[in-house]
Amino acid sequence: MIDKSAHYNNLLDFYENLLTDKQKLVAHMYFREDYSLSEIAEHTLSSRSAVHDSVQRVESILDSIF
Repeated sequence: MIDKSAHYNNLLDFYENLLTDKQKLVAHMYFREDYSLSEIAEHTLSSRSAVHDSVQRVESILDSIF
C-alpha cells in the first residue's frame, strides 16, 4: 500500500493547478519537502492551526477529485 505522502504527491503531480498559490506552497512544503506544520507556519508567517487547516483542505480537495 502507498503511504499518505506518496499518495498526495501523486495527486499533486496532476491536480496542483486546482489549488490556490498558498495551498500549493503549503502542499509542496508538507508533502514534498516533509516540513512540519510548525516549520511551515514559521516560513509563511501563519499559525500552526492555520497551516493544519490548509493541509486538511488540500487533502479534501485532492480526495474529492480522486
